[in-house]
Amino acid sequence: MATSKSFTINSRTYGSMRVTVPADVYPAVSQYKWHVDNPGNGRSLRARTRIEDGTRVALQNFIYGSENRLEPVDGNFLNCSEKNIVALG
Repeated sequence: MATSKSFTINSRTYGSMRVTVPADVYPAVSQYKWHVDNPGNGRSLRARTRIEDGTRVALQNFIYGSENRLEPVDGNFLNCSEKNIVALG
């Protein structure tokens, strides 16, 4: 069974937000500064960063690298544990 690791993103707008990622990808995730973002349209908060080439990347796409649309089972995009993220067609 996969283990998870949590960390906190401190946001001036949203306060302290707990983020959960698979433990095996935490070292790669921790190399970047993450920000909490609200994409609008009533969707839930997400964690985003900019990678080396300047591209903005959402945490779930950074971790799973999927071209498919990814959705959290519990509706919380800050919970990127393996059991919570599913690919939609």
